[in-house]
Amino acid sequence: MDVSIVIPNYNGMKYMENCLRALEKQRVEGEPETEILVVDNGSKDGSRELVEEKFPQVRVIALDDNYGFCGAVNAGIRASQAPFVILLNNDTEVRKGFVYELYRGIQVSDRIFSGAAKMIQLHDKTKLDDAGNYYCALGWAYARGKGKAGGALHEGGRDFCQLRRRGHLPEIHPGGDRSV
Repeated sequence: MDVSIVIPNYNGMKYMENCLRALEKQRVEGEPETEILVVDNGSKDGSRELVEEKFPQVRVIALDDNYGFCGAVNAGIRASQAPFVILLNNDTEVRKGFVYELYRGIQVSDRIFSGAAKMIQLHDKTKLDDAGNYYCALGWAYARGKGKAGGALHEGGRDFCQLRRRGHLPEIHPGGDRSV
């Protein structure tokens, strides 16, 4: 196993199927071996059951309550098996080669601990939602490109989206389930 994809979910039935179908379609030759984990935060809308029925290859981690985004992500990271972890929101629809490009990008240097994709807004496909984060010395992240035209930053080549090296996770975010 090379890459674990952790998807936190709370009542996300309207997004979940599109997210997982896009992950199925994005696969390319030479892609690293992946596992997909959906961490369900006690959903009441049937989204956990939908994943279990339609996507048997996806591992569902059913939490007994809503522990919030950070609690779900951290539960997924703890349950994941790969040295690299992709954090993916359930309303995300990835493009072809998504995992391959992230993995290839982080392999450039052992000093790279994280990468992020250029994300287009869900409801306005002409604008960027985020084009990766900058981190200050205190570890706070700042979104790059938010609200700018979709082609404003780096149109081709590699796309990055919250891929992190497992070995760096505890030293980057030691705050338990209050941070990721």
